[in-house]
Amino acid sequence: MFALRGPATPIPSTETLHKAQSLANSYAGSHQAIANTNSYCDEYPGNDTIAAIVKTGATEALIRLPTQLVASLRCVKEPIIVSDLEQTLGRHRIHDVLANIAPEDKDANPDFDIYRKQREYATSGQRIKLHSLSSLPVVGDDWRTKGKSAAWGLDKYKFLHMVEKAWELQPEREWYVFIEADTYLSWRNLLGFLGKYDSQKPWYFGDPVLMHEHKPTILQFAHAGSGFILSGSLVRDWVVNHAGLANRWDKRIPEMWFGGYVMADALDEELKVTVTDVTPMMQRENPARVPFGADVWCKPVVTLHHLDSRQFNELYQTEMALGTSQLLFRDVYHSAYLAGLPFRRDDWYNLADDHKFAIDVTPNDMGKFDGQWEPKDLMDPHQSYMGCELACIQNERCFQFAFSTTAANEESSSKSECWLSIGLSADLGQRMEER
Repeated sequence: MFALRGPATPIPSTETLHKAQSLANSYAGSHQAIANTNSYCDEYPGNDTIAAIVKTGATEALIRLPTQLVASLRCVKEPIIVSDLEQTLGRHRIHDVLANIAPEDKDANPDFDIYRKQREYATSGQRIKLHSLSSLPVVGDDWRTKGKSAAWGLDKYKFLHMVEKAWELQPEREWYVFIEADTYLSWRNLLGFLGKYDSQKPWYFGDPVLMHEHKPTILQFAHAGSGFILSGSLVRDWVVNHAGLANRWDKRIPEMWFGGYVMADALDEELKVTVTDVTPMMQRENPARVPFGADVWCKPVVTLHHLDSRQFNELYQTEMALGTSQLLFRDVYHSAYLAGLPFRRDDWYNLADDHKFAIDVTPNDMGKFDGQWEPKDLMDPHQSYMGCELACIQNERCFQFAFSTTAANEESSSKSECWLSIGLSADLGQRMEER
């Protein structure tokens, strides 16, 4: 059985609960916050210097975009929306950036089967069926893309073309910010972040992921869901000195894994630029799954990923309630967990054994507890739940732990194990039966 339980200190404090209640009270005044949206945006300009590009797909665009546009992108006057089908959403045009790919690179490529089906639905009055295509599986039997959708398989072809489309529609901007339709962007924090850098230098900002398959050396690419940022000088160099880059790479993309890697590989090979790590400000997790801890608690949030409409609205309300204060990760925590984290969760796999967050488990120092804990078996954290809990209590870095016991059977004896980990949220994980 797995259990989630942090050391005694994470129990929600009076201060935590007071903060939660204050935010809740602020949300109650959301109508006033909405009324103040225009004045809020007037205080944080940037529409003439920053291009905001949203990447989406025909199977999801009309579902995801509406909330994002009125919440996260409320201060962006003319967001550039790129997709795999020409559509219109209110006053916004959705651009088909795949239309720029040469016919010979699309017609015989099975990755574009869904693209052709989308166009068929759109031209025959069957747009209502577009969302049903989200269940189509990705083409091919590559182990790397197993379980992915056909829409996901098509997505990688958009990346290079959307950079060129962004320059075509909004040339000579100082910064080009690329996000997805489920990415929350804090406009105020973005302006503060970019104000520290020179847009005349070739910047490529993001949340890096290692691509071990890149040869001859490992390459880092910016996680697409976290968003990535290119400086205006870099994009200018791309379109002026490397004209036609996207079309040249179209023939190479079928053998590549996904779009974030395509982008990084092209920037590395063609423009000799690699990603600059700006985590945790650009964050691949959603509000409930951020790895909260002392190292991120007071840092500003630029992006968050995997948000649904409810979470977009909650963060919007949070930012408005903060007034002139920055949206920090502590605010995201209070928004996601108004009453604090649950103290314990049974039959739950909380990723405490994940190598990125795991802490070495060492024997308990019983002398620290001055006789409070007498049984000698508590010295070994792997022998009991209580021993594992003690190991977490005595390690100042421990945020949560997991203890598992496997029953004996004919082939093996019973086994128990303890894992400790640093700042993870209780929501990050899954029920044991779903593993």
